[in-house]
Amino acid sequence: MSRVLIVEDEKAAIERIVNMKVWRKSGFRICGTASNGKEALAKYKKTHPDIIITDIEMPIMSGLDFLAEVRKRDKRTAVIILSCYESFAYAKKAIQLGVKDYLIKDFLEEDILYSTLLNADNTNKAEDAVKGETIEHFSSSELNLKLFKLLEEDDADILNSFEQKYGSFGMFSLLYIHIDHFDGQASSIKKTAECLVRELESNFVSLISYMGNGYYLVLLCMGKDKNLSSKILETAAAIIHQTEYSCSLSLTIAAGKLFTDVKNLKAEFKNVRNLIKYRTFLGQRRVILPESVENLSFLDPVILEKKISAIRESIIKEDTDNFFYYLKQLYERDMAGMIQYNYIEYVNSNLISILLNFINEKKIKESDSFAGDFLDLYSLRKLETIKDMHAWFRTKFIEVFKLARETEEKLPDNIIVREILSIIRNEYKKDLSVEHIAGRVKIHRVYLNRLFKKETGRTCYKYIQEFRIKKAKQLLITENYKIAEIAEESGFRNYDQFCVVFKKTTGQTPTGFRKENKNI
Repeated sequence: MSRVLIVEDEKAAIERIVNMKVWRKSGFRICGTASNGKEALAKYKKTHPDIIITDIEMPIMSGLDFLAEVRKRDKRTAVIILSCYESFAYAKKAIQLGVKDYLIKDFLEEDILYSTLLNADNTNKAEDAVKGETIEHFSSSELNLKLFKLLEEDDADILNSFEQKYGSFGMFSLLYIHIDHFDGQASSIKKTAECLVRELESNFVSLISYMGNGYYLVLLCMGKDKNLSSKILETAAAIIHQTEYSCSLSLTIAAGKLFTDVKNLKAEFKNVRNLIKYRTFLGQRRVILPESVENLSFLDPVILEKKISAIRESIIKEDTDNFFYYLKQLYERDMAGMIQYNYIEYVNSNLISILLNFINEKKIKESDSFAGDFLDLYSLRKLETIKDMHAWFRTKFIEVFKLARETEEKLPDNIIVREILSIIRNEYKKDLSVEHIAGRVKIHRVYLNRLFKKETGRTCYKYIQEFRIKKAKQLLITENYKIAEIAEESGFRNYDQFCVVFKKTTGQTPTGFRKENKNI
């Protein structure tokens, strides 16, 4: 039985929480309530709760001051914030004090409260349970490929076989699981699969399929049971914490609604795939329920991704006006503090990635171009307001845009290299070769390459390829040409060669690049 201390200065809010049925039907019990931080500190010392649920702004002693006092004595007790009107700075301080999760006071429901309690409670329990435990050998090839084929390839035969084999269970649910900060490593995929199999095999008949890019889909097959929802929540929370402490991997899980017909599998898959996108607002390393987002209609992860894509597109098109317009839009959010914190963390990490990619693509050397530590990410983390973060990124991008422009406009001192650059930039669509250009400027191709590399830092051939890929990227997001047409417009005479060079230069296929960056 886990003891819970509730700290809230609004009488109506505390009565609503205390009267919820979750306390009568679960392994959680209220060990005390308090209306301010000073009273809560006294009850904390007396009751030694396992979990603390606290508001932030309260009279006499705030929730943050109370937590700071708790942390002087105890680093272990799980803390959940009651989020409502607090600022980003409050939310950031709460994270620093080890807050495990948060509840949106105005939208609090039974299932959300229970899920949040499970997330917080299992952190310490899972850590104790897995000390010294080893993972048995498991081959990721044992994952169910039919589930993947059914959903990704629309295989009707597999659906029929699923109905025959699993239709008698009568109740189903989907878990859509993401490895947070996925690094593409096979070891991460294997370790997560091991934890999933170990945790699920004792609770459910389940099919597990790796869907790519750090995502797993789990189909749970169950009989009809009154406590199914609670059991699914408990299992999902246990998966998160077992994986974190035994494999050092963070997972986020979207738990879908129960459904009775396996024919609805595709529709339910679409629902959980949309549900997990809300980790952008709700945070990672948690179970996300349909109820968690039903009251968050003012937030849309699809719109956010379109804005980030628009920023990438503006950079590729070298449209700085649109870039700064979309940058400003990203930071114009008005929402509860803890959601705001997760949103801003997500936005900031994306912008840092975009900034670094731009610096690398433009061959801007930090040591040569910037004074001191240009990025200085520590200074970004110290900022307390969203306005300051917006200003930080705006300043950084203004500077790199200026340097990129100066780098491109700066002509080499050597008159022959200037002529070569003019030929490439004006005739890149033609069948250019180093031999052809060497003939045009009347020097040997070996000497040309040596001279060109000395002045520009890369060979003539590489410069031609990079210039053509730059033009291809612009066409991919601004025009609806076929890939073969873009290859030709960019100066490539061979479609296959274009695809190989594009992938080698950008890390993506032309189709993948267009899909990610075209702002539809």
